[in-house]
Amino acid sequence: MSRIVAQPLSRENFAPFGDVIDMGGDNRYPINGGKAIRYHDLATAEAAGPNARVLISMVRGKPYEMPLKLTMVERHP
Repeated sequence: MSRIVAQPLSRENFAPFGDVIDMGGDNRYPINGGKAIRYHDLATAEAAGPNARVLISMVRGKPYEMPLKLTMVERHP
């Protein structure tokens, strides 16, 4: 049986397998009325086709107080 030894995750150690994404860096901005921060375009991914594009982002949100009063609704195609 093989033994697997855990190692700390770093960009350098993981590079042969792909990108490590995190919520660091300066490419971030507030969204949803300041209730969340979007960490934008964090990694590179391949896509095929004339207009193909993959965008990887993460969002860190803040909790809302209850009861929730909706002041904004988004619609995505």
